[in-house]
Amino acid sequence: MGRLFKYFISLILLTNIYAQPVPTAIAVLDFSSAGVPETAAQTLANVVRKELIKSKSYTVVERNLMDDILAEQGLQQSGCATTECAVEVGRLLGVEKIMSGSISKLGELYIVDLQITDVGTGEIEALESIDYVGKLEELPQPVRQLTLQVATGVDNDNRETILFVTSIPVGAKVFLDEQFAGNTPLKLVTDLEKVNIRVSQNGFSNWTQSLAINENQTNIVEANLVPVPSGNGNLGLGQLTINCDQPEREIYIDQGLAGKTPFSDPLHLIPGTHEISFFSPEYTDRINKEHSAALQRETACATSCLLPLVFGNSVQVLKYDMKAIETGTKKIFIQGNDELTVQLNWSEIEEIKTK
Repeated sequence: MGRLFKYFISLILLTNIYAQPVPTAIAVLDFSSAGVPETAAQTLANVVRKELIKSKSYTVVERNLMDDILAEQGLQQSGCATTECAVEVGRLLGVEKIMSGSISKLGELYIVDLQITDVGTGEIEALESIDYVGKLEELPQPVRQLTLQVATGVDNDNRETILFVTSIPVGAKVFLDEQFAGNTPLKLVTDLEKVNIRVSQNGFSNWTQSLAINENQTNIVEANLVPVPSGNGNLGLGQLTINCDQPEREIYIDQGLAGKTPFSDPLHLIPGTHEISFFSPEYTDRINKEHSAALQRETACATSCLLPLVFGNSVQVLKYDMKAIETGTKKIFIQGNDELTVQLNWSEIEEIKTK
């Protein structure tokens, strides 16, 4: 009786083992990109690879192995943007599926596409995309969600409803149902279904729009403000071109985020004095407060200092440098219809911080 029992238990265990689904062999091509650095596109492709490995439903070909196999055939991943090319690569790699993707930037909007192609039939099995507004370094999380959606076919119920308001000129005040919400460019997660938007800036007519908000999507509003006529005629805007020695650096104008370097087009500013900085107003305000506190304590901090700060139950040491902020902040005066160019050098900031 004991032997018979053990036999049936062994048979059940073997049956369960062989009943486990065999992971699907898949290869992930590097993303094609437009308006986005190639290194960022490769990083997002690696995010997709790791997410597929974690799902345990796929056997993912390592990127280095892919490059070696393709190099032997005189091929490379870059430039493989068609379904026919993906199928050919998949056959050379001996996989069942190919995951390919692309990322492009349109203004402040990132568009990410992902698709799975069956190597045997050449058919696209799944195709999904997301529209994302925000920092490039925050894209991995929505790409992870998109990967699971494409790989499993299950729609993501956790997508956010986003309202993004931008304006020309930048830095205008945004009112939602007459409640101040912030300055442009403004990104908000919202649960509103409808909203009345007013964008206001001194020297310009109010810009208004009633908007029906699409749920689980990025809703983009672009406000082109019209100058108010003055006694000297029409109040013309100045054009500011910003050059920087390094890409992907956030630039703040009059304490509002204007975007990241490089800027493809000049920025339009109202006549007057404006402040351009590498540093956010929150960061600058924090450093100024710590510097003032250090002076009151008469510590030896002329320009830079290491200060202990209490965060809850922990103590952290913050290094700040007033000289770095001063170097990374410039003031300009621009008149109507002026065309002004400003050179910003992040390398000067790095030099200060490494001393």
